[in-house]
Amino acid sequence: MTGLEAFKAGKEESRNLVAFWSLGFLNNIGYVIILASAQDIVSDGVGLVYFFDIFPALLVKLIGPYWFHLISYRERTFLGAGCMLTSFLLLAFGSSLWLQLLGIAFSGLQSGMMEPTYLAMASFYHSRKCLTCWASGTGLAGVGGYVWIALFRMGLGWTFTTTLLLACIFPFLYAMIFFGILDTSKLSIQPSRCRAAEHNYQLVGKNNTNRAAEFHTFRAKLSVTISLWPYILPLLLVYFAEYTMQSGVWSSIGFPITNPIARAKFYSTAGLMYQFGVFLARSTGGIWQASMSTLFVFAFLQVFLLVFFVSVAIWHFWYNWSLLCFTFMAGILGGSVYVNAYTLLASQAKPDWVEFALSATSIGDTFGVILADIAGFFLQRYLFAANGLPSRRTSFL
Repeated sequence: MTGLEAFKAGKEESRNLVAFWSLGFLNNIGYVIILASAQDIVSDGVGLVYFFDIFPALLVKLIGPYWFHLISYRERTFLGAGCMLTSFLLLAFGSSLWLQLLGIAFSGLQSGMMEPTYLAMASFYHSRKCLTCWASGTGLAGVGGYVWIALFRMGLGWTFTTTLLLACIFPFLYAMIFFGILDTSKLSIQPSRCRAAEHNYQLVGKNNTNRAAEFHTFRAKLSVTISLWPYILPLLLVYFAEYTMQSGVWSSIGFPITNPIARAKFYSTAGLMYQFGVFLARSTGGIWQASMSTLFVFAFLQVFLLVFFVSVAIWHFWYNWSLLCFTFMAGILGGSVYVNAYTLLASQAKPDWVEFALSATSIGDTFGVILADIAGFFLQRYLFAANGLPSRRTSFL
């Protein structure tokens, strides 16, 4: 390769990395903005917002990998941008709660379809670098979404409708990044032809005989999905633990516990520290690669943190602002498992299966969030009762 060719290749790779980072940020920021606006949407039924956002995502991630190949990446990007725009418009102009909940469902469809789409798309490029940039972008979106609401809704005092209408720029940026920065010509190249030499294949499929033909059968895909449990389980565990902490435990801590403003202050600050930890950890995928055993260690450490916070909320044996160090650590553990699970899978899956495997594995985090929402609802009520706090019965209608 000549110096000029090397320069062009390096410039092209940098464009793709910027594109993956930007797509990760834009894919998740709408989801975070909606969650941060939950009180504006339905103040006495925040759980509805979470349910209508996460359930469509779960449904798409569960069945999507079996039909995604029928729709091109370009078409899915247009569809995802359309879902995001529809979501913001329904939320901004919806005349009833159910129209707004429909808007939230469109957001869930967008995030649930496009996360596995772009994870799988990384198999056509330098997988580890692109997956790291994607993960880093999604990590910063967690901070950016809350900053968006804090700046425009609270800081500048804009209405909920105006704040969401301004966010309508994100779907257009979404499409512009994909078609204007990403080298989409690579999407016509099969991953198995360009990446076979980079991997140490360890799983997926019993042999390589006629793999391309077998790839398109439902039974083969289901078999591969089951074989991915070593990657799915750590994601499920770590997401279950961290989202249970957020939805059920951190809202039950405050200094003093009897002051609702103090509880709200700890909850919001803990969430921000968590998001910073997620962003930092998700940005380190290019620096080191965790082993499978490390993924499970981190996942169980996250479960230990959940047990620790539940114990603190009940017995108050460690009850001061230094707890924020542990909320930051929860973000570090969760972000590390996310990025390393996918980069490890990309390096170990057989080339004819890596695209499907990256897409199918994304079901782990969404299942974890669903279980956490259920557990968090009951856990929060228990912790409120344990601390003698009034617990309002949620109205869903």
